[in-house]
Amino acid sequence: MTKAELIGLTWADVDMENRELSIDHQLIYKDWGDGYGFRVSTPKTKAGVRIIPFTESVYKAFLEQKKINFMLGRRSIEEIDGYSDFIFLAKTGRPLMPSAVNNVIYNVVDKYNKEEVIRAKKEQKVGLNETPKAEDSIANLGDLPEGTKVAFKDPVDTTTAGTKDATVVVTYPDGSTDEVPVKVVVTDDRTDADKNEPMAKEQKVGLNETPKAEDSIANLGDLPEGTKVAFKDPVDTTTAGTKDATVVVTYPDGSTDEVPVKVVVTDDRTDADKNEPVGQDVTVKPGQEVDPAEGIKNKEDLPDGTKYEWKEPIDTTTPGEKTGTIVVIYPDGSTDEVPVKVVVTDDRTDADKYEPITKPVEVIEGQVPEAKDTIANLDELPEGTTVEWIVAPNTTMPGTVNGLVKVIYPDGSFDIVEVEVVVKAKVTNGGNSNSGEGEKEMTPKPTNVTKPADNTKVQELPQTGDIDAKSSSVAGVILTALAGILGLGVVADKKKRKN
Repeated sequence: MTKAELIGLTWADVDMENRELSIDHQLIYKDWGDGYGFRVSTPKTKAGVRIIPFTESVYKAFLEQKKINFMLGRRSIEEIDGYSDFIFLAKTGRPLMPSAVNNVIYNVVDKYNKEEVIRAKKEQKVGLNETPKAEDSIANLGDLPEGTKVAFKDPVDTTTAGTKDATVVVTYPDGSTDEVPVKVVVTDDRTDADKNEPMAKEQKVGLNETPKAEDSIANLGDLPEGTKVAFKDPVDTTTAGTKDATVVVTYPDGSTDEVPVKVVVTDDRTDADKNEPVGQDVTVKPGQEVDPAEGIKNKEDLPDGTKYEWKEPIDTTTPGEKTGTIVVIYPDGSTDEVPVKVVVTDDRTDADKYEPITKPVEVIEGQVPEAKDTIANLDELPEGTTVEWIVAPNTTMPGTVNGLVKVIYPDGSFDIVEVEVVVKAKVTNGGNSNSGEGEKEMTPKPTNVTKPADNTKVQELPQTGDIDAKSSSVAGVILTALAGILGLGVVADKKKRKN
């Protein structure tokens, strides 16, 4: 703002409410050809017209100026080119002359400079922890009587920066004294890095979490305002553990400190979160207990102490594919559930699976019963099972005789069992049993009867009828021998039951 704009201000140009000055003219004092005088001049460019906001101190200055004008009875008595009510007035009520403004400015600057000279002579500056000298606080010590001595009344604290009030005792040669209040300015020329000591602290973060550098400085709040911190290098948090890192502390003055810190990366995931058990099919035999651990393919990858159990029992009593769920129990108590397939396979032959049960049959002497009639549980054996004689019983005489039958299953396996046949005597027309000549013997019609080696007739066991027990035992030996000779297996090895 120019002097011409300042002395041309009117109260209409001052917006006290919004605290703004409207500048759109200036007051020029010069010789206009018809003599010296004031005239209003407008700005030559648009940039010269402007609004200037003012501060609280300027606001108070305007109030003070209005108060001064009122108290001194000064009123703007002149209108110049349509402008009146000027703010800055001479005693005459006319606007101030430019020279008067210059004088005021010169006086203010001069007064300030003189005060600074005096202040500079009386103030002394020392560094932090430096001992000030009392003689440096007396500006006119050279003008005092020779032999004058000076000393601080009390020690000056220079351990902290700032302006310290002190008193210098001036002792003259005649013993009289003066006490002079002085100021000692303690300056701290150290950098912020020299002044401060950042303290490290351990911080904890989760897996893959980004640590904050400010969380690694314990006394960040005690450092200068505007201090910034950052990790010198990124901290690896992809794995758990204690990681060494460095935090760079940058102070407002640009100086820095590097602080070694530790970042503890913790893995708070459960074992179930960390691991992925893989299931696999399990094959067992009917009735076999299934170990759930066998259903996990990657057990060696899981933590030591991991246990396995079935969520529900697996039924292995019947062949087929069964679906089950294995509960994987980790050492920390967390669990995973893994669906698996249990295949129950039955590799036994039909002969291993089934047990034919024999029953005694009765026939009339000379008749040979059907082989199938000697098996009591034929209806319980697989469909398609057939029964045939290997050694047909000798039914020529009444009594109890034995025979061998072969039970053949659909898969080709077979059982050989010894059977018992009770032979009843024939009844003649006279009511007596037939033991004479002339009677025609009945021809047996065996079913599934194995043909003898010469393909003429079925093998027969000897008549036991009334022969003693010794003869029966001999017949049993003969039956066993016959079975071996025919290559049909050893009957004694079969655990067959007989009614």
